[in-house]
This record gives sequence, C-alpha cells and structure tokens, in this order.
Amino acid sequence: MAQQGQYEEAVRDFTEAIRLDPDAAVAYLSRGSAQADLGRFAEPSLYILASLTAGPKHGYAIMVDVETITGSPMGPGT
Repeated sequence: MAQQGQYEEAVRDFTEAIRLDPDAAVAYLSRGSAQADLGRFAEPSLYILASLTAGPKHGYAIMVDVETITGSPMGPGT
C-alpha cells in the first residue's frame, strides 16, 4: 500500500510538472509510467503518445531517458 501511495504522489508531481511546463516530454512519460505501475493502462498510453507528438525534440528526450535507464543505445544506426 505504501508503494501505491508513492505512485499516486508521483502522478500528482508529474501532473504539476506538466502544468508548469507543457513541453516537458519526460514528465508525460514519467506520469504514464507511474500510472501504469498503479494498473491504469489506458491513460499512460495517452501521456506517452502526448510526449511524442510535440516533435522530434521530445522523442529524442525520451530516447535519451530510455538509453539511460536500460544502458542500451537507441540512436540512429543502433
């Protein structure tokens, strides 16, 4: 239950981050991830798509985050 509370808090924090900076692609991605951890699978897809629709800059930001988390390169030619 405590872990669920942390995810709920993360959703609130990322919602605030999106309010403050609607172009923060990582906030959309992170909010979607926190919601998925809570078992909410429809909303995360929308937030992840929103993070990608703002343009290549945002897609690149997400790619860098995924590379950092996984340790695997995702750039062109990999």
